[in-house]
Amino acid sequence: MELLNLATFNQQLNSKFTIKPAGANAVEVELIEAEDTGSNAMHEQFSITFRGPLGAPLPQGLYPFEHADMGTFELFIVPIKRDQHGMYYEAIFSRVIQPA
Repeated sequence: MELLNLATFNQQLNSKFTIKPAGANAVEVELIEAEDTGSNAMHEQFSITFRGPLGAPLPQGLYPFEHADMGTFELFIVPIKRDQHGMYYEAIFSRVIQPA
């Protein structure tokens, strides 16, 4: 879980992730945004946005993700919009920062 932080996602902007829904075909998405939404010395709060294909919309839920550099992890994503470029999904993070 420590790997899933804003700095790590910022390093992976514009890279591809594979979502592997149970009982369905894998869906490739691109990380298009990682935004600080109010972090401070005690809390890290940020959102990330992925863009995926129009032809394979996913309902909100918890999904296994794979990435070449980050490995395998699970995220809860919510579809937030669609346009001519694809479906957009958001994941929101809010957690206490552990002192070193």
